[in-house]
Amino acid sequence: MMKKSTFVLLLVATSITVLFAQPSEQTLHAMRKLHFLQGVWKGEGWILKDSVKQSFTETETVSIKLNGAALQIEALGLINGNESQPIVSALGIISYDQANNAYLMRVVDADGSSIDPYFVFTDRYSIEWGLTDIIRFTIQVKDNKWLETGYKKQKDATWKKTFEIQLTKQ
Repeated sequence: MMKKSTFVLLLVATSITVLFAQPSEQTLHAMRKLHFLQGVWKGEGWILKDSVKQSFTETETVSIKLNGAALQIEALGLINGNESQPIVSALGIISYDQANNAYLMRVVDADGSSIDPYFVFTDRYSIEWGLTDIIRFTIQVKDNKWLETGYKKQKDATWKKTFEIQLTKQ
């Protein structure tokens, strides 16, 4: 009987802790800066794959999660003319690391691969994310328009544009 009572008490205490767990004010403040991305965004884009430029329609669904402690971005790009074929399919999670005063990002692709890119504001409504010296993306949001451009570093140390989407907030 004692073991059962102890288990029930532990279960209740854990449940109460989880129910009332809230992000810190510092985390909430940092994450609020990303709220302008929240919503459903739709539009057109292109990607350079194997030196071939492919056009697609893109939907980015951005949601605030975990009581404001995280931002989820779901990206789905479907090839024009073959809408059953995704060319972009990824899920991104952005959170804030108080100890390092920095944003953290994890992106998981539909094939199960993942990356942990850097994520920084370049100004109030502009973001850069990527893998240092490999790829980088810039996001600029103005008047409910989202412009994202991707670049890949070349062998000669120049950056080549390999991706672009232009979305409108729905």
